[in-house]
Amino acid sequence: MKTKILQELYDTNFVQLYVKKLLNSADIEHYEDYIQEIFLILCEYDENKLIELYTVGGINKVRQLASGIICRQIKSKTSPLYYKYKKKQNITDSIHSYKVDDIEQEMRLNNRKNNLDNDDDRNL
Repeated sequence: MKTKILQELYDTNFVQLYVKKLLNSADIEHYEDYIQEIFLILCEYDENKLIELYTVGGINKVRQLASGIICRQIKSKTSPLYYKYKKKQNITDSIHSYKVDDIEQEMRLNNRKNNLDNDDDRNL
């Protein structure tokens, strides 16, 4: 029964569309990974609770459960998805930003030095 419920949820494309809606452009490269992680969480969810939700409210109740999981996983800085994908991305972005800032600063210093050297040459 659990497999049937999750298959129905997958077939509605609800999870896929909701994940895509919440992801920003920097995270879109991990879109498929996010989908798989969400369904993994749902597969590990208590079978009796999932069947009860489905029995009481149909696929709409299961969608509500899934939407809560998706929001928490994508928005939280303590979620497994954050640690697996976003934190690495943030560190890489910080390193890249730091290197770019250093290069730009060095270029400005070199330009100033060249301008000073040119002024000295003119004064001779």
